[in-house]
Amino acid sequence: EGGIQAVSGAAAAGVSGLAQVQSPPLADILRFAVQRSDNHLTDQLLHVLARHATGAASWGRGERAVLDLVAGLGIDTDGLRLADGSGLSRDDRVTARLLVELDRVMWSGPHAQTWASLQAVAGESGTLRTRLRGTPAAGRFFGKTGTLNDVTGLTGAMVGDDGTRYHLAVVGNDAEAADRWVVRALMDELALVLAADVQGCTIAAAPSPPADAGEGDGDGDNGTPTPSEPASGPLGRPPTVVVC
Repeated sequence: EGGIQAVSGAAAAGVSGLAQVQSPPLADILRFAVQRSDNHLTDQLLHVLARHATGAASWGRGERAVLDLVAGLGIDTDGLRLADGSGLSRDDRVTARLLVELDRVMWSGPHAQTWASLQAVAGESGTLRTRLRGTPAAGRFFGKTGTLNDVTGLTGAMVGDDGTRYHLAVVGNDAEAADRWVVRALMDELALVLAADVQGCTIAAAPSPPADAGEGDGDGDNGTPTPSEPASGPLGRPPTVVVC
């Protein structure tokens, strides 16, 4: 256009550069992608990995590179299928066991500090910043969420003050609409149970609802549960209470 031609190949001798863009460190890119759940960026990272490992970028080559890397960590890749880098494809497959093993290996390896810094932190940052606030899990659960229209997932590590770690992975499939909130509430309760153990806390009995909790005029403005919004929470009962 306008007499300008774009060509690829080695730069000719004597040519001066007009501009240069320096990429941020890979750890910074990964941190942004993981904490923001940036699907476009993770798709691009899979292509970059494919090109680095094989010399050409494609979904299939990226999948092969990931399989080789994960297997090289001593993790069984049976059941792992990557049709893209973001997890948005309906052809993607991963097991909870693989997620737990990967998290465990990375926390135990030479890149543990970097791995921890990539994760969202419960009650503090990323996609977990609004979850588990004000609980013993806040600031101690490092993880990654995953959400589709009918799928919700949570993977991560609960880390105690003494360095004790519990690794958790839950994937809820075919969970549509309100069901997703039930699965999410169960995930948070599992995290609370782990937090109670690593911190030496007590899981208290949930308080019983008032005897007249089911009575009222039916308009829902007096605390009466409605089909879509139970007063006791998504699980239909008061949430788990952890006392430290």
